[in-house]
Amino acid sequence: MFPAGDSYATLQSLHLINPLSESVTVDVRIERDDTEEAAYLETHEILTDPDMLTLDCVWPDAPLTVMVRHVDGERNTLATSDYEDCLGIVAEIRKDGLSFVTHNSECPIRAAECHTAVAE
Repeated sequence: MFPAGDSYATLQSLHLINPLSESVTVDVRIERDDTEEAAYLETHEILTDPDMLTLDCVWPDAPLTVMVRHVDGERNTLATSDYEDCLGIVAEIRKDGLSFVTHNSECPIRAAECHTAVAE
C-alpha cells in the first residue's frame, strides 16, 4: 500500500468542540494523501460546549489530511504524516478560526476490521 519507509500516525478520533455561545456548522473533509480522494466528507452542526461531536474510524488506516472549515471561515488542515504512532485530534471552533490540538492515544482502531466499512 505505502512504501515501508513512509511513516504516519494512525488517526484514532476527531473531536469537534464548540466553546462559543451558539451552535456552529463545520465542513469536515478527510482525504487520502496518496490519491487526494475524500475518505470522509460531511457537514456537521456542533452544539455549544460541553457538547462535542466525536468521529472515529470512518477513514482508512493510511496517511491522511484532515481539513475542518467553519462555514464562515478558512479551512484548517493537519497531515497525519507529520506524526507517528496513534493520533487523536481535537478541533476547537473559535470566532477567529479553528485550532487543532493533537494527542497520542492507544491504538484500538489500528485493527483492519475497523476500517472495512470505508473505501481503501
